Amino acid sequence: MTNPYRQDAAAVLAAHASTPAGLTPAEAGARLAADGPNELRETVSRPAWRMLLAQFIEPMILILLAAAGFAVLLAALYSIMMAVKHHVLQPVANIAEAASQTFR
Repeated sequence: MTNPYRQDAAAVLAAHASTPAGLTPAEAGARLAADGPNELRETVSRPAWRMLLAQFIEPMILILLAAAGFAVLLAALYSIMMAVKHHVLQPVANIAEAASQTFR
């Protein structure tokens, strides 16, 4: 039966071989044996870390995460270059300048 919520109550009862008073104990037992208990199956719950990870699996979020990672990489490279300039190249320039003044 399709769309039982749109049907008349008597038509739904007839389609399911029931009465307004409910099923007889014999019919209920037969349906229980044929179909099993009227219970929802317990689902396996997903771990919290998988639910959190699922929030980030969208194209726009992945693009934003990649852009943030690229920005962090560029900032780290800039910091390294500035450290090299000030701690390695500057003393060499100072030595070269001092040497040039000595030989004048």
